[in-house]
Amino acid sequence: MPISSYFKRDGVARGSVTLKLIAIAVLVLIFLIPVSMVRGLINERQFRQQDVAREVGNTWGAPQTLAGPILVVPYHTLTTEGKRKEDETKYAYFLPDKLGVSGTVAVEIRSRGIYDVPVYSAALGATGFFRAPDIKLLSLKPEQMRWDKAQLVVGLPDLRGVREEISLDWAGAKTTFAPGVLAPVVPTGVSAAVALQLSEGAEARQGVTYPFTINLNTRGSEQLFFVPVGKETSVALNGNWPSPSFTGAFLPESRALRADGFTANWRVLDLNRDLSQQWVDGDGRQLGFAGMSEGARFEPEGFMPFPGDPPTKAGFSSDHGVFGVRLFTPVDIYQKSLRSVKYGISVIALVFVVIFFVEFSARKRVHPVQYVLIGLALVIYYTLLLAFAEHLRFGWAYLIASVAVIGLNTLFVRSAMESGVRALLTGGILTMFYGFVYILLQLEDYALLLGSVALFITLAIIMYLSRKIDWYGTERIT
Repeated sequence: MPISSYFKRDGVARGSVTLKLIAIAVLVLIFLIPVSMVRGLINERQFRQQDVAREVGNTWGAPQTLAGPILVVPYHTLTTEGKRKEDETKYAYFLPDKLGVSGTVAVEIRSRGIYDVPVYSAALGATGFFRAPDIKLLSLKPEQMRWDKAQLVVGLPDLRGVREEISLDWAGAKTTFAPGVLAPVVPTGVSAAVALQLSEGAEARQGVTYPFTINLNTRGSEQLFFVPVGKETSVALNGNWPSPSFTGAFLPESRALRADGFTANWRVLDLNRDLSQQWVDGDGRQLGFAGMSEGARFEPEGFMPFPGDPPTKAGFSSDHGVFGVRLFTPVDIYQKSLRSVKYGISVIALVFVVIFFVEFSARKRVHPVQYVLIGLALVIYYTLLLAFAEHLRFGWAYLIASVAVIGLNTLFVRSAMESGVRALLTGGILTMFYGFVYILLQLEDYALLLGSVALFITLAIIMYLSRKIDWYGTERIT
């Protein structure tokens, strides 16, 4: 019997198969709109989560980037006659020959509403030494230098995170840092006056070094980065966060992840970064404002930056080799929800095709309004998934939403088709679809490959089942 006979009543054609298929195709295209609205809802919730993280950061401490220490020495410029310009002062910058940073990162969760934000308290210690500045390399003369005004500067984006005095041991002399910096070498930071024991007319003595020790306790959120200012920079961190994300210009030379935390060690040489060991104002090698960049945040795939965040929020240009650790949340419900909704229109299209074949085999017509109701149930599935995932583990949320929608559609098809067998067939196919999508969500590296193969196989099955259908109604099915 030709397929068109299934859509006739009393000898009068009630609808063409071709028109029915066109109507189904149009419905699939129309459902692109609610699917896009669901994606917008997920993005909105993700922005809300990030807004909460920013609010917590504003009260606890923002992401921190430690840049320093940097030795800053003011100097006078000279006139064409070789005399000092007393009213014009510039600055020379010197970086340490060796810098070692070690610290402990204690992470805790702060909650606001339904959102959890990881924050940390970092106890950092920095040791190393500076060599006596060699001003000949900068084409400066001894009489230009203001050695008595030398300062040690440490850059830190959010000083609100500092809860204790920052102590400094400079060549045996103990002091503390004060807020503010002498020169625009870093956007924000602290500084301390240091003694270089060099007279205004003296040359730098070869072999003289100035050892230092800095103790810094700071609070922050999301990430802790470092700028490798030393000729040789080493950083050793340990923390109690089990899922850190090591990111930036350099990965750790060694790391260990445990159920109760992590340890990581970096080592960076001056040859690995685009930054000189010493420079003066105006030579284009500033570490501070001129080196800041919007692209310095080093977000992982899927991360959405806060709208309006200033470039100085996260750190320095990647050219300076910034690196560190991000407190990565292993289960990102919004990223998984977005990935799930990407398959939404494919699931709707495949379910409509299945309903059409069931309709054909059962000799029961399914009204376009019923297709719309089934499609709406498939769209509401993603809002259910998102709503439950914000309160439960993603796996449980996926299971609850899937069972609810599969059960609803199975009962609806049973009522429309008046057949329990075909209803169970539809429910089984839906279960297979959602189960397969869940597998794709777990296999990030092979999702495209496996998804493409599955779509090809599905299309091949549909082509096979439809090969003997008399679409024009001129023959009987053999």
